[in-house]
Amino acid sequence: MEIIGLLKELVCLFKEVLAYLKEKREADGADLPDHMDTTQVYTYLKMDKATFYRSVYMHKLMPCTYAGSRPYYKKADVIALMNDYGTHEKGAQTYGKKSRKKAQQKKKA
Repeated sequence: MEIIGLLKELVCLFKEVLAYLKEKREADGADLPDHMDTTQVYTYLKMDKATFYRSVYMHKLMPCTYAGSRPYYKKADVIALMNDYGTHEKGAQTYGKKSRKKAQQKKKA
């Protein structure tokens, strides 16, 4: 009986480690391709499509290349944007607040 209980605990611990590693891998952007399309970007940033186009597209993030009419972005730029604005807030408010703070700092300088 002790062995079965020990194996159950080991399986639970293994699942927790796998979940932690998966979360860390996603946070580091290891699963992302080098060039991302618009859908991949707003999914990674955890925002709605409308919020992306209103607050980020051509304001905070510029396409590096186009395939036909589809814009593609560099993975490094998307990760830098995420690191600059943080992950604790979502949506247009985060980007608007940061923009206002930067504008106020420019006025003071």
